[in-house]
Amino acid sequence: MEQGNADAANTVSKWTGTVYLCSLLGAFLSDSYWGRYLTCMIFQVILVMGLVLLSLTSWLFLVKPAGCGDGEKHCMSASSTGTMMFYLSIYMVALGYGGHQPTLATLGVDQFDESDKKYKGKGAKGAFFAYFYVALNVGSLFSNTILVYYEDIGHWTTGFWVSMGTALVGLLSYLC
Repeated sequence: MEQGNADAANTVSKWTGTVYLCSLLGAFLSDSYWGRYLTCMIFQVILVMGLVLLSLTSWLFLVKPAGCGDGEKHCMSASSTGTMMFYLSIYMVALGYGGHQPTLATLGVDQFDESDKKYKGKGAKGAFFAYFYVALNVGSLFSNTILVYYEDIGHWTTGFWVSMGTALVGLLSYLC
């Protein structure tokens, strides 16, 4: 993308802010219109579509712009189409990730039956939140380790495809 450090940091900050704003949208739609299950499903589909588009965009347009690496010419900037597709894809990922984020934990807690005596006074919901938090952090540890490895060896597109594959597995396990 040929951005300097300041511009790249600004882009990441805008994307992160968009994720958090999309969390508000997801919570609103979940509570007011769609319900938790449908909200999680719709936004997870958007996330997977965004990751597919990001993977394709990086592979087709961004990884090696014309003239890169031949030692004779300066690397040319990515095409305007590639840049537009990149930004569209990362903001689809922001919408998809942020949209299902606030409803996922509450959907999990909804699985506990308040009237069932085996859950009364046992701290089952607290245990669920603890395990949920641990699972999120273990997943983050693995994803950051694996994706940094792909980044370090220059296989950005592979990292995007791995992210898409795991999101797709998550969606399919959610639906089944």
